[in-house]
Amino acid sequence: MGLWADIKHTSGQFQWLHCCVTVTMLLGCQPQAAEAPFSDYLSRLSLALSVATPDTPPAAPLLPSTLADIRLSIPTSNLDSLDFLSVRGCAVLTNIRKRSTGLSRQAKPSQRLLMTLEFLRLAPTCIRQLHNENNTTLADRLQSFTVEQRGQLPALIFNATLGSEEYRAFWLPKSAPGAYPRAHHSDSLAALHAINHHADHWLRGDYRTPERGFELLLGDVAGGEGGVILQALSEQGDHLADADLLVQRHIRLESRCRIHASFNASRDLTMRILEIFNANVAPFTVWMSERHKALAAPILDLESQLATILPSVYRQWIILRKSRAARGMSAPKKHMSQLMRLTDGCAIE
Repeated sequence: MGLWADIKHTSGQFQWLHCCVTVTMLLGCQPQAAEAPFSDYLSRLSLALSVATPDTPPAAPLLPSTLADIRLSIPTSNLDSLDFLSVRGCAVLTNIRKRSTGLSRQAKPSQRLLMTLEFLRLAPTCIRQLHNENNTTLADRLQSFTVEQRGQLPALIFNATLGSEEYRAFWLPKSAPGAYPRAHHSDSLAALHAINHHADHWLRGDYRTPERGFELLLGDVAGGEGGVILQALSEQGDHLADADLLVQRHIRLESRCRIHASFNASRDLTMRILEIFNANVAPFTVWMSERHKALAAPILDLESQLATILPSVYRQWIILRKSRAARGMSAPKKHMSQLMRLTDGCAIE
């Protein structure tokens, strides 16, 4: 029973390691990056099991949908600024005049959003003024346009955020820097949360814009490592699937556990492999999982806020992205289960 207790004890090591690595991260000592932990582990596992490493082609990088496919079409309907020439003292008139220019029609989605937010912020005061001056015709026109602009706001937010060049750049596969994950773009996470905060307020009728420019926040998002994490998780899933194959081949090829000594050998082999895995691979997998969860949370939150207007192509991207990440994050636990099979069927005589 003591031997089996030792083996069963190892199945809880990954949960224990998760806590230890989390503490380590808080102390500022992240595990090493890159593909080295996996390739080294596969080599050592192949040697320990006396099985050749499989030559599995890597999965193709997962690319986000192109902007042309996902960007929402929003009709442009501008007020005629000539109708407001006689009106004095309305701050929103400057906004209306800007909308009537050709440049406004070519504006980036972020600029169009900011222009709309400015209009929605300033229009109510002008509407009240027009009513006070008994100019109900213009007041009603301005009110009607305000309702239309408010209805377009979710689509405008989508185009300026999830459907923007910057958010697409966030998810594009990139080469991890040499010091990654010890060195990563921490500003991107703060920017994602800040944009979500403002989007929530805009959708609830608070049309103020961030003190720190919205364009600057988008720039921080573009420099983030969503694509790095997603690609790393994809490679993690591939490498550990190869490791699972090594274990399965060893089990098929070896006739084990016929004598007492075979059990001890299998137990010792399993323990040695677990030590290698926990020392060299598990810290990296735990860190990548935690980082992905942190970065994905604000993305998922914004997608939830805009769920009713998400285009079908974008919804498909969500499904593919979640599937690729889930495969990578579940691979370590699955591999631990495979390692425990090395002693399956063993019995002490």
